[in-house]
Amino acid sequence: MPDTVVLGAGIIGLSTAYYLAKLSKDSGVEHAIHIVEPCPQLFSSASGKAGGFLAKDWFNPTMAPLGELSFRLHQELAEQHNGRAKWGYSPSISYSLDRNASLRGDSDTDSSNQDFDSSPPISPRSEGHPLEDGPAPQATAESNGYTAGRANETEDPPPHRRNKSNVGEDWMETGESRMVAVEQRLADATAASTAPAAEAEAARHVGAGAEEQAAAALSQANADEAFAALVNESTAAVDIAKLDEPFWLRTDLHAVQAISDKTTTAQCNPHQLCEFLLDACLDLGVRLHHPALGTRLFHIDRADPASQTLLEVTSISKTGAGRTIRTGCYDVPCDSLVVAAGCWTPTAFRTLFPDAPHPPPIDSHAGFSVRVRSRHWQQGTDAAAWAGPCHAIFTSDPSGFSPELFTRMGSELWLGGLNDAQLALPTDPMDVTPDPDAIERVLAMGRELCGEDIEVLDSGVCFRPVTPSRKPAIARMSGAALGSGVTPRPRAGAGVPGGVYVGAGHGPWGISMSLGTGLVLAEMILGRETSADVEALGKW
Repeated sequence: MPDTVVLGAGIIGLSTAYYLAKLSKDSGVEHAIHIVEPCPQLFSSASGKAGGFLAKDWFNPTMAPLGELSFRLHQELAEQHNGRAKWGYSPSISYSLDRNASLRGDSDTDSSNQDFDSSPPISPRSEGHPLEDGPAPQATAESNGYTAGRANETEDPPPHRRNKSNVGEDWMETGESRMVAVEQRLADATAASTAPAAEAEAARHVGAGAEEQAAAALSQANADEAFAALVNESTAAVDIAKLDEPFWLRTDLHAVQAISDKTTTAQCNPHQLCEFLLDACLDLGVRLHHPALGTRLFHIDRADPASQTLLEVTSISKTGAGRTIRTGCYDVPCDSLVVAAGCWTPTAFRTLFPDAPHPPPIDSHAGFSVRVRSRHWQQGTDAAAWAGPCHAIFTSDPSGFSPELFTRMGSELWLGGLNDAQLALPTDPMDVTPDPDAIERVLAMGRELCGEDIEVLDSGVCFRPVTPSRKPAIARMSGAALGSGVTPRPRAGAGVPGGVYVGAGHGPWGISMSLGTGLVLAEMILGRETSADVEALGKW
């Protein structure tokens, strides 16, 4: 029976353990699988606090096969396990919001932005960031997820490029945010909108004047009255059309433009998805070691390098004063080792392979977010019965960042898009308190777009793992890349290739690509052909 240890109980590690356990069970093969997680509170960083936005085809050619596979797996998992009720899975429609157009519609003024605040944004292109040495990455299919290159600077920029500070304006090109993909989608949607006006209107709206009537009703009524006006029209077709629009926005709906439909983007609650995956893993016999660290690899017969490899697992605890102490250690057989520790992947490599010449070059990128409720986004007492999709809104902010707003099942909204690449990575993500000024910037945007009376549920900061290439690192590591120390190797008859595998560095796409990453890593561990071509993601 093979033994596999997964370092990291975030969404990548859980996805890997889940598919490895499932594939092994389906083929009738016993497989001992262990997950080792040091953080006392599970899902306390990106896996639990991310936006949960899922995309099918927003990726460059290198990442596209994995993105499409993962999107399909998200759909299948939700269909098989009632994901709509358990982790808020829902089709979503994505929109670009031009806040300049909204302001013009509200005040009937020109589009001048001279009065906008041009203070430097918190951005990953701030001076001194270790990933910024040399010229800014070029926008190519192999560099940063933007296949069409930079827009012609002599043309009007898309809404997200307007009103930004000149400081670090190219930060969106680095792949640490979704904005480059959004801009490409917006350009495509704008080009498509040059079709005859009558055809475009017929495809987008049901019934003349429906949008104007809905917008007027929503802006003048309270939440209950607005919802009643939304769902009590004469035909179901009009109801569905209205639910597709981001009716909850407190802005002119003429300022939004759809950049995806319900077949290519979706939404989930990542914390709830992680909880489901963990429960499913435990039901499949996976063992969770928590809180614990993988501290040393050694051979069971120290004089025989061909003997079985063991991983020393150290149990840890945190004192009331916040000090981490080691409370004991034990050994776990380890034919295959998966390092899926997000931003902490380099720490795991330094611990287990101190002289590795080519560890995955993972850095951290912090993002601030707030979860809120709005009386304008209410799904009633039975959210699972909600007939409409969720919505994703991508826009700009005069203070210099690129906001993202995602509605979720359960009548909540996730607000984010403000990042800080300079925030130091903590040993325990729970040791970091979100910057109040950063949270207030996000909330100010939320109040303007969602209403002054939004109810704050919580705020947080998560650390997303990024690589210099802005592509995830997914591979079976070569022996030469690990150095001269002890490395896992399969026992005779284990039936697996053994070795060390890595899955990290997904940037803002960790939730979206989680299931696909887990499946292909599981297939690698079992020595199978992978369901998506990820060969290019194993080079760094």
